[in-house]
Amino acid sequence: MDELSQKKLDGILKKEVLALTDGEIGFLKARISYLTAAQKEVYAKVLKREPEVVKEPNLGRSRSYRAMQKEASALGIKVVGVSREDLERSLDTAKGPN
Repeated sequence: MDELSQKKLDGILKKEVLALTDGEIGFLKARISYLTAAQKEVYAKVLKREPEVVKEPNLGRSRSYRAMQKEASALGIKVVGVSREDLERSLDTAKGPN
């Protein structure tokens, strides 16, 4: 390991486990082979942690555009060159009130 990386690793290892940033955890994971068995044990919780997946909001769009096109085709509604909003509106109108 180069000197700059070694200094960075040493600085990270001086920190409390819960004080590590995501970048520092990534740095540790990338250099896990340089850690001693004791260091791996101390940092095991963050080394095994999977990154949090941020789920995109649905925004009320439960149907895919393609699924709506199929549904509209089955109802005899024009589906070519139609915006998503127009397609949704047409389907809602064709189905009537819930």
